[in-house]
Amino acid sequence: ALVKAYRSLHELRDPAAFQAWLAQIARRTYSRMKKRQALHPMLALDSIPPASPELASEAIPPDEAAMEGEIEMLLRQAMESLPETYRVVYELHDIEQLVVRDVAARLGLTVPAVKSRLHRAREMIRNHLDQALHTPHQ
Repeated sequence: ALVKAYRSLHELRDPAAFQAWLAQIARRTYSRMKKRQALHPMLALDSIPPASPELASEAIPPDEAAMEGEIEMLLRQAMESLPETYRVVYELHDIEQLVVRDVAARLGLTVPAVKSRLHRAREMIRNHLDQALHTPHQ
């Protein structure tokens, strides 16, 4: 970080801000180092060949597939239970992955209105899922 700062000293516009400028360089350098260190275990795992054909299989175990299917069905039911004004916002933002600004423009709403409806829709879906998951199966 100090070497970088020394090499970039000519870019410092305000000498009074030297301490903050140096701290920013140190933070960025530290952040880059941590990212590189975080990647090392993943890169090392990539080089290990699978020990058996079972580990190499990318198929989802049947119990996990069944659970995913059930969760997907519950989520679909929860979405269908939403009032139209909330469902449309939820689908555009969380399913189609449009940003809030684009959802607002498409629906002719303000950004705060979209955020409010999105928050309310998520709350209703959460409540629906909580009820469905906590109801004993018969």
